[in-house]
Amino acid sequence: MDPITHITSGALAGQAVRRKFPARIWLLFCLIAAIIPDIDNLSGFVSPEFYLIHHRGITHSFIGGLVAAGAIAALFRVFSRKFPFWWGFLIAYGTIVMHIFLDLITSYGTQIFSPLTSRRYALPCVFIIDPLFTAFLLAALCASFGWKSKRTHFAVAGLVWIAIYPMANLGMGLGVRHYAEVQLNHEKIVHQNLHVSPDFLAPFRWKVIAEDSTSYHIGGINLLQPGKPLRLEPFHKADMNLLRTLGERASMFATYAWFSVYPIMERQKTADGSSVTFGDLRFYTTFLNRNAGFNNGRMPFSLTAFFNREGEFTEYSYMRPGRAKTIQHLE
Repeated sequence: MDPITHITSGALAGQAVRRKFPARIWLLFCLIAAIIPDIDNLSGFVSPEFYLIHHRGITHSFIGGLVAAGAIAALFRVFSRKFPFWWGFLIAYGTIVMHIFLDLITSYGTQIFSPLTSRRYALPCVFIIDPLFTAFLLAALCASFGWKSKRTHFAVAGLVWIAIYPMANLGMGLGVRHYAEVQLNHEKIVHQNLHVSPDFLAPFRWKVIAEDSTSYHIGGINLLQPGKPLRLEPFHKADMNLLRTLGERASMFATYAWFSVYPIMERQKTADGSSVTFGDLRFYTTFLNRNAGFNNGRMPFSLTAFFNREGEFTEYSYMRPGRAKTIQHLE
């Protein structure tokens, strides 16, 4: 989930406990607890591969959260001997778990059981940036500051919204899935599996991925335009054996095979030989990328291998959102 939502959720937690712990220090305490899991963003300064492996890893797990909560409570106890360590520990852990939940309900995936397993779990029912979801939280937070006599009520209402909005979206997603299934059967589109997840401007827009043995077909459903035909754009499934073979030369490709959920690929001729670009439809939005394909290698989290005229793997590039494309030459 985006930083604004995480910060707002922490502020709401701080406002919710201020009746029992009136000192303003609790607002700062909860804000720190709400954002501390994202300290793993620093892993991006090590390398793109290190980021893929460790972002939403141990700091976003239930076990890692226990350590972080204890550390935050202990730090505040050092600065104030009157600070109640165990209450602080419980409140910090609850706020950290809320952060984990907010990331779990997006499609990126979170290693909630790290370090016991590196498997990523996701319950995609909220888009990673959801204006409606965040706007209500901000409104509840502003109200909690504006009406001090009702501070706790507004704060609790905001925290309850964090739970009920995703659950409502889950139910809506089931309805969208049924609607998409009917549409696919009506248009006689053969598929083995059907995946539905929120798209940009959810809960009104949803992404549909119909899967067969060799391809993914992706399209969007806009609930504000009922009855509109479901148009699907095809993508070739990634050759996982090729990914693993490339991973023997550059570990980034083996990591990408572990990281991706809906892996796709595209082959192209280049001036010096050829290239193969891998992507993940988790990060494709039908709202912005309609009929754009790989958009010349600019799909978020796309990984491209380059081969010379003799077919030798010589270099690769990686596109991470918000960062310049990185190019790595092989020896």
